[in-house]
Amino acid sequence: MAEHVVIIGSGPAGWTSAIYASRASLNPLVFEGAITEENRMRGTLPLGQLALTTEVENYPGFPAGDLEGYLDDSLDSTRRMMMAPHQKEGVSGPELMELMRQQAINFGTRVKTDDIVDVDLDSTPFKLTSLSGEVTEAHTVIIATGASANYLGLDSEERFKNRGVSACAVCDGALPRFRDKPMIVVGGGDSAVEEADYLSKFASQVHLIHRRDELRASKIMAQRAIDNEKITIEWNSVVTEVLGNDDEGVTGATLESTTDGSSRDMDA
Repeated sequence: MAEHVVIIGSGPAGWTSAIYASRASLNPLVFEGAITEENRMRGTLPLGQLALTTEVENYPGFPAGDLEGYLDDSLDSTRRMMMAPHQKEGVSGPELMELMRQQAINFGTRVKTDDIVDVDLDSTPFKLTSLSGEVTEAHTVIIATGASANYLGLDSEERFKNRGVSACAVCDGALPRFRDKPMIVVGGGDSAVEEADYLSKFASQVHLIHRRDELRASKIMAQRAIDNEKITIEWNSVVTEVLGNDDEGVTGATLESTTDGSSRDMDA
């Protein structure tokens, strides 16, 4: 029998849809994504990009404080025991996403940890094929797959995700970990320049790492970066290693010249 509602995606939009649908007795089914190496490398594991951030200071209802007891009481114990220790400074990205997931489940949402790899919307009910080969029919499909960040693909980068490596300047730039410290932004397009410009409000200095000798960003954005005294553009350079340790997290990066192959370390 066809499902009333199938939701593809497990970020905030997906779980919000599930909460509303389940409270309306539509018995929604969420495909939250598969736990695969490919998804890990792309940053598209279940619970979305917010699960890759550290403290969340800008979500209403979670001021700084100790939430350990609340998390222990609210979340399924088998999932709670797999989470990182609570830092007692408000809610973290992974904690917030687990709470959203649990809230949807509490109202009757069903969850499958699998990817949808093919959708046939030419006729109703719609047909969805998962990575495991299962075919699901649905009268309504909510696509809440969001976006994925572009990472460099370095092993050291993966090691320090949530500990100094971030893919969201607006989400993390104002956190104490980054404030009044040198930061590194990798890229030369509009997105990179916009992030660098935003971070310059909080950082002591922003180093914009670009592999070429000219920014790909629009002229107005490029000039804005060049004119910003707190942005230093590191031309003809790529990041080959993220430096850090278990106590401090990220402490810097190794840059390699695209012109002569020389390397140097930069604090950040």
